[in-house]
Amino acid sequence: MGLCLPFLISSTYLQLFLRTLKANNLVVGLIPVFLEIGIVIFSFFSAYYTTDLKHKRKAVIIVHLIVSIPLLIFGITYYLFHNSPFILTFFLICYFFFSGSIGLTIPVWQNFILKIFSEKNMLKGISIMYIVQHITRLITGFITAFIVAEFSFSYLSTSLIFIYMSIVIFFSSFFFLMAHEKPGNMELKKSNNISEAFKSIFSDKNFIYFLGNELSFYALIGIISFYANYAKEFCYISSETASGYFVIFSYAGSILAYIIFGTLNLFSYKAKLFVSKSLALTTALVIIFFDGKNAFFLASFLSGASISTRFLIYPVMVKKLSGKEDATSYLSCFLFLMLPLSVGIPLANGWLLDILKSYGKFSYQIVFSIMAALILTSYYFLLRLNMQESASGKNSRQKI
Repeated sequence: MGLCLPFLISSTYLQLFLRTLKANNLVVGLIPVFLEIGIVIFSFFSAYYTTDLKHKRKAVIIVHLIVSIPLLIFGITYYLFHNSPFILTFFLICYFFFSGSIGLTIPVWQNFILKIFSEKNMLKGISIMYIVQHITRLITGFITAFIVAEFSFSYLSTSLIFIYMSIVIFFSSFFFLMAHEKPGNMELKKSNNISEAFKSIFSDKNFIYFLGNELSFYALIGIISFYANYAKEFCYISSETASGYFVIFSYAGSILAYIIFGTLNLFSYKAKLFVSKSLALTTALVIIFFDGKNAFFLASFLSGASISTRFLIYPVMVKKLSGKEDATSYLSCFLFLMLPLSVGIPLANGWLLDILKSYGKFSYQIVFSIMAALILTSYYFLLRLNMQESASGKNSRQKI
């Protein structure tokens, strides 16, 4: 699946592809919005039906197989009806259902990988897994740059890319059969359902501070959802560079972050959050004040390192704060509670960019500056976060 995600999530490729379909900035902003809404809605179904499963491997395989379906449908349809005036609308529909399939996958998959590794080796194990994934994504970056340079966004190359992604995801799902899952001590559903998770979150100030801390992550997503179009339209960056090499530098930063903060496990969890936030802020400042190719490469590298650091520790943090062995419901609730940010920020950015389009390059700099301000605001919540308390408000003996 790692070979396909660069095309689909936080994707510079999709930003540029949508431009070929005459999409405005608001429509481009719908991509992260649809992703988040689909994830939130369908993650509740995933949590409801998988929380009490002693073994989650079969469920993980099934939901990964589902992910491939909307990609295959769009690939075939785009090949046959690429000249249709409704193809942009049809893509958005397919992307929404793709997002929903990702929503089915995330909570059960996150909890599954937490069960694979022991407490002692959890971060190291997850980081090694992510490093392997990101090496494959680096390969995808070179493939993307080559395809765009040779074929641009022709209907044939684009349709084949979507069909290829569906096939890869379908067959890669069966690799989970090789994973050995540790069955845990089962809890009663009534003590680990969604309503109980919501109650625990709202009763614990540390959960609230952790939610506020996430503001920097979604602000950074609000930047990278548009920076490829900004680079191409106002900074004279070619399509193959923006769609391919931005991805390469992003995943190079990700790999380095996983090595430092996962494999080597340097610094405390709070320090890791601080570093991730600082990398996000630096990304924003680089894009705002510099517009050369090397500046975008640096911004891609820093944003990749920031996002990956957050992804590495996020599920572990939620599990530790929840105090539960199975944190599937908490992971779903967190996605729902962050919906105003995950949906609101990309939509607001796209709307602002369309409103301010007469200002040209300056319109993007205004939006990116607002995102930098949001990242700065998130430091307050991180500083208030007490890493020594559990979700129930009781002191935890586990230092996180």
